[in-house]
Amino acid sequence: YHPVYANNTVMGIPSRFAGLPGDLLSIDDYLTNREGRSVSEILHQVGIMEAAARATRRPVWIFLVGNNLHNHFREPTPGEQVAQTYGSALSGASGLIYFMGYPVDRGHWRMLCQLNRELLALGPVLLSPEPAPAATCSSAAVRFGTRRVGSSLYLIAVNIEPEPVSAAFTV
Repeated sequence: YHPVYANNTVMGIPSRFAGLPGDLLSIDDYLTNREGRSVSEILHQVGIMEAAARATRRPVWIFLVGNNLHNHFREPTPGEQVAQTYGSALSGASGLIYFMGYPVDRGHWRMLCQLNRELLALGPVLLSPEPAPAATCSSAAVRFGTRRVGSSLYLIAVNIEPEPVSAAFTV
C-alpha cells in the first residue's frame, strides 16, 4: 500500500494530488505537446518538483519527449533535446526518461545516442554529493551548475534558448 513511484502531470503538482506520494517524484510535461512551448517551461516544472521533494530528500525524475508524433505536433530538434536533457539534470532531476518510441529525424536519434553516452560518463559528476563552489553566469539563457568529484571541479552549462548566446562565468 505504499507507492514507490508515482508520475505526476502538470495538473497534479499544484493540487498536490494524493499528497505527492512515493519514494521518488516524477513529472511528465512535454515540449512538443502544443505549439509555442519553451524548454524553460519544462525546466520550471522540474524545479517545482525538486522543491516539493527537497524536504523529504526524495529524488526527482522527468519524462522528456522522445518521439510522441501520434499525439504531438512535432519532434524536438537535437538542440532542444540537449537543452531539456541537461537543463533538467541541472534543475534537480536525477532520473531522465524519454517517452515514446524511436525518433523519426536521424539527427535527433544521433543526439539521443550521444546524450546517452555523455550522461553515462557524467553520472558520477552530475550526482556528486560533494560541496562545490558557487558560480555566476552573465546570461539568463544559460542553465549551469558546479560539481566537485575529489579534487576535480566541473562547470556544466547549457543554453536553453533556440538562439546562440555569449556567456561569461565566474567561479
